[in-house]
Amino acid sequence: MSRFIDCFHLISVDKTIRSSFINLLLKPVNLILTLVYTPLLLSYLGDTRYGLWAIILSIISWVNYCDIGIGHGLRNILAKEFTCSDWKKAKKTISTAYIILSFIALFLLAISIVISLSLNWKVVFSTDVEMTNTILISMVFIILNFVLALSNSILYALQLSERVAFLGVIVQIINIIGILLLKATTNENLIVLSILFGGSSMIVYVVNTIQLFKKWPNIKPSCCMFDRSIVKDISNIGIKFFIIQLAGLTLFTVDNLIISHLFGAEEVTPFNIVFRVFNTLYSFFAAICIPYWSKTTIAFAENDYKWVRNAIKGLYRICFIFVLMYIITAIVFKPVVALWLGRELDYQPGLIEVMCLYYILFSIVALNTHIINGTGKINFQVVLMSFLGVINIPLSVFFAKEIGLGVVGVRLATTILIGIAAVSFSINLNYILKKIERNVM
Repeated sequence: MSRFIDCFHLISVDKTIRSSFINLLLKPVNLILTLVYTPLLLSYLGDTRYGLWAIILSIISWVNYCDIGIGHGLRNILAKEFTCSDWKKAKKTISTAYIILSFIALFLLAISIVISLSLNWKVVFSTDVEMTNTILISMVFIILNFVLALSNSILYALQLSERVAFLGVIVQIINIIGILLLKATTNENLIVLSILFGGSSMIVYVVNTIQLFKKWPNIKPSCCMFDRSIVKDISNIGIKFFIIQLAGLTLFTVDNLIISHLFGAEEVTPFNIVFRVFNTLYSFFAAICIPYWSKTTIAFAENDYKWVRNAIKGLYRICFIFVLMYIITAIVFKPVVALWLGRELDYQPGLIEVMCLYYILFSIVALNTHIINGTGKINFQVVLMSFLGVINIPLSVFFAKEIGLGVVGVRLATTILIGIAAVSFSINLNYILKKIERNVM
């Protein structure tokens, strides 16, 4: 009983643990919504259009990286300014970030319109389905939304990551209700679906932004608070994060497109279902890790390296539990997913096992990079991720076509590279901490 009281007290007083705990509580809700959402969307779109929609979501995530790292840079800088209660500087930083990103968004919007109308998307996706309007609408929404999404970076810096998770749940609920309405009124309409998904996120972001600056009016952005000197501060770390994001783009989001181009959109569907199941499980672990990024920034500002060491040990213990869960998921995958979807899909032999290994290694990468990102010492991460990002696509194609491993080869290539990252970042984090601790002592 006393242990329970101690745990409850720790959750109530420690912001990081409280955020992780609330994030973890929200994940079962997220899981239930995903279990409802995926078969609902699959039944509405059918295999081919579902595969195309999965690819569109990948492309949307690419555009989301085009904030040149401003969101992550803002998060790190604000965490330090909030720790020092420097609200005036924080207001300048936020105002500058919003103005910079707004100009970037206008530029990207123009480029996206030209690209969307110029490319023959039927050839790109190897499909007969008309995709131009769907791509254009999706691009417009995501560009508008990544400016509004700066509110999430501010919430992370305030150590309120649980609020970001809650907003994600709200968006999912809106999307599920929307799909139910679409099933009753339309049939396999990707254009209307893109409006639903883009519009739901935009509405939630707008409401969140209004509420955020209503509660903290002293950091509300203003055009007159733009400060050129802060542009350099945000850009220095922001550009590094941007390079990491671009490398991550080629590592984590291109598999759907490669599979569609090499084997057709129909092959994306079973791959995406396997990905979704394991990614949903991984999202529980990610929810625990998220608050540790900004808390690490604060700990470094306060020279509290003992907290960082203890945090890493705790995260590794949790990671081991998730490794066991990934393995169990791989063992029971086929019968459980067949029951969930109401039908069986044709999975290429080895796909489930390779996806399991991928997420084991990816969890180790996530654990280390959340702490490394919080330190701001990301030069090694920039170099390694750039190297891995460059070789991922040709290696995936080589494994899939030249060796003849098919869809499994695409994910296996990425898994090998993620394995290199897992080992390298573990060593890098230990090096960073030892070097700083020597300098302090």
